[in-house]
Parts: sequence; structure tokens; C-alpha cells
Amino acid sequence: MVNFKLIRKYALYLCKGFSQGATIAKQYSMLGLTMMLLAVTILQASSAAAYTDPLDTPAAKQDLAVFSLLLDVAKAAERLVVVGERGHILYSDDQGLNWQQAEVPALAHLNAVSFPTPKLGWAVGDDAVILHTEDGGSSWVRQYDERDSDEPGPLLDVLFLNEREGLAIGVYGKLLRTSDAGKSWINWQEHLDNLDGWHLNAITASADGTLYIAGEAGFAYRSMDGGKSWKTLDLPHEGSFLGVLAGTEPGQIVVFGIGGYIFTSRDSGDSWSQVAVATQAGLAGGTLLNDGSILIVGSDGVVLKADPQANNFVLYSREDRLPMSSVVALGMGDYLMVGLGGVYRLSQDVIESLNEVKD
Repeated sequence: MVNFKLIRKYALYLCKGFSQGATIAKQYSMLGLTMMLLAVTILQASSAAAYTDPLDTPAAKQDLAVFSLLLDVAKAAERLVVVGERGHILYSDDQGLNWQQAEVPALAHLNAVSFPTPKLGWAVGDDAVILHTEDGGSSWVRQYDERDSDEPGPLLDVLFLNEREGLAIGVYGKLLRTSDAGKSWINWQEHLDNLDGWHLNAITASADGTLYIAGEAGFAYRSMDGGKSWKTLDLPHEGSFLGVLAGTEPGQIVVFGIGGYIFTSRDSGDSWSQVAVATQAGLAGGTLLNDGSILIVGSDGVVLKADPQANNFVLYSREDRLPMSSVVALGMGDYLMVGLGGVYRLSQDVIESLNEVKD
């Protein structure tokens, strides 16, 4: 709170000091300068008193939050949890028909969410903030942030392997690792060959526990020991990859990103083949369906669906052309996508009825 009595006393002291022996013009000039400085002090003090760091500001409950920019969706058993701008976290217990907004302690842009169990989950976002829930996403606490770091950029993805072991990745090559359920996070990026600090955009795990990271400038990495050590993979592409999926077949990996580029590997990333698709839209997120088929979404309302071998992608486009960033499969062949405009639920019939984009 601003101490106006102290400010007034200080002003009178200054006036008394410069009035002795000064001309009238100089006195008025000095008085004006003094009052200007005091006004600036008051404004600065008031501004400081009113400011609250977004990481310390609870996310506001908004009726239209379900239509805001949402960037990732994950399953917590039968529950769906989505995260996005301004600390919005919402959950649905009826396959996306109705949504409730969670209690979130930070007004931070959130980019990704991961649930290794139905109750335990982690979300990441701006200033490398990491949020944690123990009740399936209904309420959250802040575990970690880098607001005072020299490079406090956002975390872009998070993956928990079990209840205790997890990794978070982000801009400038950020790689954090925990083995105690997030009570402590260790900077692990020196274990990657990434001296230029290229952004790390997506992380996934295959059925056998092998980890994969996709990033900028064609960089991708593989870990076969739970993220303790990493090998750089050699891809024939220098563009940015925004997503990575591990297929149902052993060693099958799919990476995708800016410009509609998709590459597949059948030997855990030792060699790669490009898959041609009839789009140059940025491809942001994807998921595996129950039969092993692959679904990828991106900008321009693009929806790509491939056979389990990822040999042939059929391209559709949403009529509104809004960009999507993440997708999960629901029951009975339905899908839930998130992106600009919030959540978007599609049935199998709707997807099949969309206009196919021709070459």
C-alpha cells in the first residue's frame, strides 16, 4: 500500500530545502519537478501493488472456456481432460458432451497434458510451468516453473511413464526429468546432442518403452533406457516436426510436422521413408485408433487417417477449416479434436461425409 503521509512529508521537506536562497521561478520549477517525481512514484507503487504474476493468479472460471483455444486432450480412464490458453483445463465424464472447468492455480498458457493413471496427471506450459493433479483433473497445484530463469520459455509436451517417472520438453532444447512424481525436476538437456538449442516439440513412448522426441530442424531422438540417455536419429528432412507417434508394430514410428511432411520408420528410427500426402498444411497432433489405424490433425481443418502400416493417408478437411492441435479416439469410432474454437466432436459418419480434398 502507498504511504501517502510519508510522501507528503518528503515533499514538504524538499520544498523547504530548495526554497531557501532560490528564486521564485526556480522554486516553482523545482516544486513541479518534485511533484512529477512523486506522481510517478505513486503510479509505480500502485501498479506494483495491483500486479500479480500470472503463475500466482488462479485461472478464471468462464462459461465459454470450452470454446477457447485448447491445445491438448488426454484420457484419464473414461474421463477426457483438455488444456489450453489462460490456464483453462476442462474435463468431461460423458465422452465430450458436457464439460466442467477445473480449479487451476495459474493463469498460464498450457500446451500439453499427460495421465499415467486415472487420477494422476501433469500439464505443462508458459514459463516452464508444471501443474499436477491427484483427482483426475478436477483440481491442480503448481509443482515447478522457471519464471526467474534466463530462458523462461514454455514447455511444449509432457509424458509420464508411470506414477513417478516423467519427462517434459520445450523451447531452446528444454528437457526436464523427474523420478519422484514431480517433487523435483532435473534439467536433463545436456544428455541430448542439441548444442544449438532447437525446440523440442513432441514426445511419445512405444509399447516396449522406447522413447522418441521430435523437434525443430529435422531433429529427433530415441531413448531405450527410460530417458536417461538419448541417441540422435538421422532423418532426411530439415523441417520442423510437431508430432511423433509409435505404431502398433514393433519399431514402427511416425513423425509429422510443418508443410504436411510425414516420415515413417519400421526399425525404431534407424531408417526412414517419406509418405506422400495431398496437403502442405502443418500437422500438429495425432493418435492411434483401436485397430492400429493412425489419425493426424493440423491446420486448415485437416484430418488424415491411415492404415495401421501408415502406407496410405486419406485426407479430409473440416468445413470450417479451423486448425486442430490434438485428437483422441472415443467409443464407437467417434473422435474428439481440440484447437482454435475449442473442442470439436466428430462421429465416424461425419468424418466419412466430409469432402475429400483432391490433389
